[in-house]
Amino acid sequence: MLLALMGIDCILVLYALQLAINARLGFGSLGSYIALPQAFARIALVILVCELSLYSNDLYDFRSRRGEILVRLLRAFGVACLVLAGIYYLVPNLSLGRGIATVALVLALVLTLGWRAMVAQRPLVV
Repeated sequence: MLLALMGIDCILVLYALQLAINARLGFGSLGSYIALPQAFARIALVILVCELSLYSNDLYDFRSRRGEILVRLLRAFGVACLVLAGIYYLVPNLSLGRGIATVALVLALVLTLGWRAMVAQRPLVV
């Protein structure tokens, strides 16, 4: 069950990255972006950081109260932003491009929040 939930979160982050790349670079530019060197490594890094952040904030424990889930999601994606900013500062070649990671993480937060609300079948915001 845990692997299925993590897989869905990976797909949501990947979809958010796709939307962010299209929004930042123009629609139809995803193919040319993937052709860039290290594109898969850059995308995999974002997914890995997001998944580790979601896991470390206990977002795969569904026994939480609904108000806690929103706080944990905000904290998880905030930590992911900080970790990615640190990595991009230390290794600039791994950066996704100007503003793509920020847009992608905001979209991933919205998508993940919506998915968690559907799974819980109750509002997450009190």
